[in-house]
Amino acid sequence: MKKILALIFTASMILAANNAYAQLSVGAGYNNPVFRNSYSSDALRLNGFYAGASYTLPLIGSLKVSPGLYYSFSAANRIDSGKIFSATLSLKSDLAEHYIDIPVMLSYGIRIIPDVKLFAFGGPTLSVGLSSTSGSSVSINGSPINGSSKDDNYSEIFSYNRMNLLLGGGLGAELLDHYRVQVSYNFGLLNRSSLGGDYVLLNNRLLVGVAYVF
Repeated sequence: MKKILALIFTASMILAANNAYAQLSVGAGYNNPVFRNSYSSDALRLNGFYAGASYTLPLIGSLKVSPGLYYSFSAANRIDSGKIFSATLSLKSDLAEHYIDIPVMLSYGIRIIPDVKLFAFGGPTLSVGLSSTSGSSVSINGSPINGSSKDDNYSEIFSYNRMNLLLGGGLGAELLDHYRVQVSYNFGLLNRSSLGGDYVLLNNRLLVGVAYVF
């Protein structure tokens, strides 16, 4: 019993010491997903934003771990047009996506001057799709010939998976112990398509953001 109590006391002291140096941060920034598939060399690029919070805990020395919870949004619009006799036929398509992202990042920082610290970070991110919709409309000489439609990409007919696991990292700077700027690139590890066969759809992401550390 004494050994168990001593173990609990020691663990409590370690957690208390860690919490004394733990840091909560809130941040937001630019979100740039890129989709590539195995049947085409073209990439679909989206633009959007992310926002959320992370909690940084010290491990050993300057090595830290930061689990987080973020919301991200991205969208893309595309217009393809061509001539049919003397008429111009245009196809407008759009895509909008919403995600909850759960990153767990390891980081290592070096203070180069009293008010500036540089750090590198990396790790996995679990991404869960909340919503993904696509739409299209057709027009001739600028006049629509059909109504716009919205489709749920997570429905069974589209074979699009909600889940993605990303792995990546980046570089950042912390200023005055409160302000962070950082950039990262994350590689999607899971096939977003469930069509089967040799068709593979991968989703990578570029993130550029700022954060405030409490």
